[in-house]
Amino acid sequence: MNHIRKIYESENNDIKFSDIINVLYDLIDDDIPLTIISATGICYKAEDISRRGIDDIFKTKQTWHKNNNNFSIRIDENMEYSKLCDMMLRMKTVIGRFEDLGFILYSFYQHNDDTDKFSTSSIEYKFEEL
Repeated sequence: MNHIRKIYESENNDIKFSDIINVLYDLIDDDIPLTIISATGICYKAEDISRRGIDDIFKTKQTWHKNNNNFSIRIDENMEYSKLCDMMLRMKTVIGRFEDLGFILYSFYQHNDDTDKFSTSSIEYKFEEL
């Protein structure tokens, strides 16, 4: 049991919550409603950066025996087609910044509303360590 505890304690997340916030700063500054989801499924808002110890509790590994770090970013905003296209263009820069930090976009989800016009209520980007 001591061996397992040492492996878990030696886990070194290469990216911290504050690093993610720094990459997303332009979107946060424009009041885009963002949710950052840890690998363990806990949701955090950009405002949580002011919480003490947030870097210590934000986990990018689901369990100690998984090799890769991951996290998600969800944009919770109703968007019609043109606004969705604009948001996706803005996210290209964010995706590039995360690639510079060693994380790739490995999945993308878009939740569509059931209306006559095309619209979406949220989009989620999932990132995984290279």
